Order: sequence, then structure tokens, then C-alpha cells
Amino acid sequence: MKERALRVFVENCDVTIAKGKLVKQMNERSVYDHYKKASQLQIMDADLLLAMIREKYPVLWNTAQEYFEAKIFYPCNMLL
Repeated sequence: MKERALRVFVENCDVTIAKGKLVKQMNERSVYDHYKKASQLQIMDADLLLAMIREKYPVLWNTAQEYFEAKIFYPCNMLL
């Protein structure tokens, strides 16, 4: 995609995410399982994030658990 087209696309979106991938295609059981086994990721980061959500944003705790237990992984999450 050319820079101008990408800029127009992004400026018209509130959020963009990668296409979801089934964790079973990566031989994993859940997003958390994938995060735990991926060599380029640190499970301590996910555990710290979950602990912080549980302590500081308890209203989001169930949603965070659901995401990490999910069967669809959305790779490359980042801020644009």
C-alpha cells in the first residue's frame, strides 16, 4: 500500500488490528498458551499486565481473562 493510501486508510479508522489467527493453527490451546511458548515473547509481561488489570481495573478483569483464554490471536498489536 502506498503511503498516501495508507494515511487515508488510517486517518479514517479509530482502531486497526491484524486479522485474527486461530491458535490451533499454531499448535496452541489459547492466546495465553501461545504467549507462554513463543520464543520472542516473555510470559512475565502477560502475567504482569494481567496482575495490573486485576488490581487497578477490576471491571476489565473478566474481559482480560477471556482474551487470554480465547482461541483467536490478534498478532502485532501496537500503537500507530
